[in-house]
Amino acid sequence: MRYLFFRQIYCAILLVLVSPVILAQDNTLQNIETQAVQEDIELIENNSIQEDLEHLKKHPLSLNRAKREDLLQLPGMNDILISNLHRHIAKCGPLHTIYELQVIDGFQLQLIQQILPYIYVNEENESNPLTATIKENKQQLAIISQRKLEQAQGFRKYTAEELSKSPGKYYIGDPWKICLRYRFNANEKIAFGLLAEKDAGETFRPIDSLNKKAGFDFYSGYIALKNMGVFSSILIGHYQAGFGQGLVVWSGFSPGKSNSFAGIKRNAGGLKPYKGADENNFLQGIATSIRFRKITLSVFSSLKNKDANLILKNDNPSFSRFVSGGSHATLPELKDKHSVMEYVNGLNISLKKNNFSIGLTAQHQYFNKPLMPENTWYNQFQFRGSSNFNYGLDLNYAYQNMYFFGEAAACKNGSTAYITGCLVALDPKVNLSMSYRNYSRLYQNLMANAVSEGSATQNEKGIYLGLECLLNKNISLTAYTDHFYFSWMKYNLAHPASGNDASIQLQYHWKKTNYCYLRYHSNNAAQNQENGMAYLYPSLRKQRNFRWHLAFEPIPNLELQQRIEYVWVLTEHKPIATGLLLFSDLSYTLPGKKVKLSARYTNFDSNDYSSRIYTYEHDLPYTWYVPSFSGKGSKFYLLFGFPISKHLSSTLKFSRTVYFSPRLTDSPAPSFTPQLHNHEVKWMINYNF
Repeated sequence: MRYLFFRQIYCAILLVLVSPVILAQDNTLQNIETQAVQEDIELIENNSIQEDLEHLKKHPLSLNRAKREDLLQLPGMNDILISNLHRHIAKCGPLHTIYELQVIDGFQLQLIQQILPYIYVNEENESNPLTATIKENKQQLAIISQRKLEQAQGFRKYTAEELSKSPGKYYIGDPWKICLRYRFNANEKIAFGLLAEKDAGETFRPIDSLNKKAGFDFYSGYIALKNMGVFSSILIGHYQAGFGQGLVVWSGFSPGKSNSFAGIKRNAGGLKPYKGADENNFLQGIATSIRFRKITLSVFSSLKNKDANLILKNDNPSFSRFVSGGSHATLPELKDKHSVMEYVNGLNISLKKNNFSIGLTAQHQYFNKPLMPENTWYNQFQFRGSSNFNYGLDLNYAYQNMYFFGEAAACKNGSTAYITGCLVALDPKVNLSMSYRNYSRLYQNLMANAVSEGSATQNEKGIYLGLECLLNKNISLTAYTDHFYFSWMKYNLAHPASGNDASIQLQYHWKKTNYCYLRYHSNNAAQNQENGMAYLYPSLRKQRNFRWHLAFEPIPNLELQQRIEYVWVLTEHKPIATGLLLFSDLSYTLPGKKVKLSARYTNFDSNDYSSRIYTYEHDLPYTWYVPSFSGKGSKFYLLFGFPISKHLSSTLKFSRTVYFSPRLTDSPAPSFTPQLHNHEVKWMINYNF
């Protein structure tokens, strides 16, 4: 361990001397890392958050006139701060300068610096919206390609007999991942987008026996119109819908529990165009929002095909589960592609008046084949059938230094789910959040995505407490604890059980971009034993994470980051699993040249997959990349972004991962690369006009 530590310091010094770098880390990354850990995913391609913030830089919000839902897009903002802002404007009149924010409760200097690029208060500088729509037409065309240089198991040469015997072990295409992306945006009025993608292992050639057409595997597109008279928005094509707290309808990015005290509350985005490459997390059809003074009516209709495992018995085909991976690189994956049709109709009607809002959401979901999961001891209450109906009521109310929120929902069988909570500013420097959730084991909704410990909005009760405290102008403390209970069995859990999840973080911030934090995270949960005693009593799994992170700018445009993270996992009747990760990261932007460089060296040592560690990496634009590290080895990557001409730019990323010992597996997946040295290249060319 001492050797790894000194090696880490040496690599940091070496990188400072030989390699300039870029890309400052946003607070949103902590939520991205949290989602990756909870959902066990490494790539989150629906990065509309970054795209929205870039759009806000070009079209900043007026603090005097912006709506609550618009202000919630700003990094670091929450409902308490927005209520304080609106109350100050109502009492003292419109803001005349940004510096007035310092006299409003909760607006610390660090937060003001964070939101400064996205706001303004001088109304005289505002341009005519109609003129801006005509003049500011922006178009973007991007080509993205990437591949691993070593051969994965699925790309081995195979005979027709081997393919027939084990079709799921072999890829039918080449190792390149290719994506084409086009965007058109005319200020706040008109937007249009197209996307075509082929994953590694997928093929361009047609396969008639499986109805595979020539071309890309996945296509996505949308037309979005905003603020057209009484129509707040009109969406055609692929879009996302999110209302209330996610008990009835929620698609898109869904951060869970985090060290942000306000993170327990979902900020519904309503209807938004879908801009990502995830092949499942969207609706397809037409949607619109109509505004009548303080009442908004949103209506949406979707018809799309989904991947699923079919059950072909007699003359009544059904399916056992959805397939959400999005890959169609093997023959079984192609067979499952678009095998079930989903039809969704829904609406939301909301009333917003001053500090109060109420909304009613309803949606009906229908499949052309019934969902019939295999009967097991844990899934007796999962949805079965071809049709379901859900409806719910959500409330939000701001009163002085408190903000109340909640939603209650019911499904076709009459079962209910609800969540309620409150954000409280006890003092200008102390904030508290509380939430209680109760999701019946009989509640069934495949489109729900509310805050939960499990993967489904079902069979869970929980109490959450969060705290945010500014100890002085430079030091802050954030913490939360969440106690949950499952009233029925779950996957890998043969008994009702309870558990808890907690985290505490101490952060020191100085100057504008320099900060350091210490974080401790604890999770205790029950799971089945692996010694044949699962049905007698479950075992307790304890996990502890310790993290130290430092980020600072020694000179302008150069950011250095250092992280040490240790994880400890104890499961009854199993050896202790541990993991250690250390990285040194540098980011640099060449002044005035738009040349951006980023580099990182990582050491990792994990003796079991259960003690793997996730960490965010800088990647190509519009992509979040949060890989997990297990085994023992090191990784280095270099990211280089540079302009080619006035309208043309390019980004390159090269990474090299070295494992110090063989990675053993009993049943390697097609994507598994057994080599000790793995290399990957990614390239993006971007044309703005």
